[in-house]
Amino acid sequence: EPCIIRRVPDLSDTHYMLQILMHLGAQVERASGTVSVTADKVQSVAPYDVVRKMRASVCVLGPLLGRCKEATVSMPGGCVIGDRPIDLHLKGFEALGAAVRVEAGNVKVFAPKLTGAVINLRGKFGPTVLGTDNVMMAAVLAARGIPSFPTLFWILLAMIGARSGAMAVNRLVDQEFDARNPRTRERALPKGLVGRGEVTVFAVGSFVLFLFAASRLNPLCLKLAPFAMAILIVYPYTKRFTFLSHLILGLSLAMAPLGAWIAVTGRVETTPAMLGLAVLLWVAGFDILYALADIDFDRTAGLYSVPVRFGAAGGMAISRVLHALTLALLFLLIPLSGLGYLYLTGVILASALLLYEHLLLIRYGLKRLDAAFFTANGILSIALFCFTLLDTLLL
Repeated sequence: EPCIIRRVPDLSDTHYMLQILMHLGAQVERASGTVSVTADKVQSVAPYDVVRKMRASVCVLGPLLGRCKEATVSMPGGCVIGDRPIDLHLKGFEALGAAVRVEAGNVKVFAPKLTGAVINLRGKFGPTVLGTDNVMMAAVLAARGIPSFPTLFWILLAMIGARSGAMAVNRLVDQEFDARNPRTRERALPKGLVGRGEVTVFAVGSFVLFLFAASRLNPLCLKLAPFAMAILIVYPYTKRFTFLSHLILGLSLAMAPLGAWIAVTGRVETTPAMLGLAVLLWVAGFDILYALADIDFDRTAGLYSVPVRFGAAGGMAISRVLHALTLALLFLLIPLSGLGYLYLTGVILASALLLYEHLLLIRYGLKRLDAAFFTANGILSIALFCFTLLDTLLL
């Protein structure tokens, strides 16, 4: 797809950079301050007569390396500021695993595969802003958006710790009700198969793992981790005083995509916030359906839920509304994040599965709740993730 940049200044450096892109094989169109660049096929060599007019032409080196696995760029031209070598650029490429040679006035870099690394880009004249951009462009293009293995590893450990700790706290807090509820009385804690002390130790250990994994990701993750943990611990108590407990559970799970985004980027942005809101509504809608199975017990025990407050029919209707809003948010992610037709296919499939789930409940009632909740929800989650991953990798 073309890259369109508006309000491009009319400067000589802009003209030179567009000439370089055209020489590399990109199709460039410019009119009234708007530039459109399409780079379906590019070559990896930028000779001296093209790059000599501007120093920043060296910035094409990183993207070419990331996309073509090799690049040859003549030493860039000087500038009025004076001599500023590009050694830190080359140092960064070598740290990423590239072979670097400087010969006959050309910089040649080659790397069948780039790998993540900790790179110090401070030179004798201070840090290099241009060099940092150059190295990061190479790394991001090479990764195609997939986080490094260490980042994925610590994200998964954080998820395991948070979910395990939350489930353990839930069982501890609800032990009395689980023992009285025919649907849950066979669980391990009510039956005495495990003791409260064991579950408590497991919960504490899980949350310690969560905090440690957060500390291994980035400072923002560690700062936000206690707030996430507090929500996980408070949720089981909300069923005692509000029918909005389904939304609190949704918030608990909505923190997962937001946390993963912060783990990779170190920032809070619109895209993960919208995805988190979609997860919140999705989970809340399913939890309302799940609560239909306990509507009689919850009324007797004095617990709160949407089905208790509005009845079974009202609960199913509210769940449908929440899931419709979920799908709307998932569709809105397409223009917001630049996702393509593979992600769209996944959302359409998710829509069909959600429709199937609600049709089952409308037609058969609670006797098909297990099929609707577990089967459709599981397929939906996996399918949407797979299509999103393929869209990110292939488009």
